[in-house]
Amino acid sequence: MFQERVSGRDEARRATHAGSSGSSGKGKSKVSGSYVDLSAKLDGLMSLSKERIGMGKEKLEVEKGKLKTRETAIKLAEARMLAADYSHLNEPERSIMLKMQQEIREKFL
Repeated sequence: MFQERVSGRDEARRATHAGSSGSSGKGKSKVSGSYVDLSAKLDGLMSLSKERIGMGKEKLEVEKGKLKTRETAIKLAEARMLAADYSHLNEPERSIMLKMQQEIREKFL
């Protein structure tokens, strides 16, 4: 009718409680050893987390540099378009280029 308890359950519980009369000290070393292992694992995770944050910051700086390079290239291309002479082009192409020049001027004004 009643199920019997697992035989080692009560002994394990007593061994884990510090200061219980039935503990032989083995439980304390197991528990403290597991805390040391857990602490070491947490330290490892924290250092990995810090490394990932550092790598993320480095990646962000690289992306900012790439963006700045792209912006500089665009500005240089726009400056070339503003300085170019389009009198040699036929009328439809010249009107397109003059319109683009006007758009660039309006962008900076």
